[in-house]
Amino acid sequence: MRVIAGACAIALLSIWACLDHYNAAKLFRDGGGDPYRVEAQIERLRPAAAVLPEAVTTGYISDVPFEEVRGSAGFFGAQYAMAPRLLVEFPKTARPDWVLGNFSGPPDLGALDRDYGLVLVRDLGRGVMVFRRSGR
Repeated sequence: MRVIAGACAIALLSIWACLDHYNAAKLFRDGGGDPYRVEAQIERLRPAAAVLPEAVTTGYISDVPFEEVRGSAGFFGAQYAMAPRLLVEFPKTARPDWVLGNFSGPPDLGALDRDYGLVLVRDLGRGVMVFRRSGR
């Protein structure tokens, strides 16, 4: 009797798990499927991909801290959008010559030049900028 009760419990739990997974997938699909707007990042960063060289490591700087969900989602979305370029956090991990700026508002270009030696190469609009480190 215990074996039959155990088998029934396993069968019911399996059916419940399948239904739960189906409902979660349906909610994800109906909710847009892209909560961090990675697809929008690809379109927004496409002009920067045309400016930045492929064979060099590119820095990434933003006014949204990486520790916030928006900041890390923006960074990882930019990494995906800029592939095959290697995108690294700037200035934490490295100080490459080329830097992609992804801003939610207008940045202080003077402070970026003063603090990091970044000179604006091109403002691509919608908060996307390409910088190059100055020779100092």
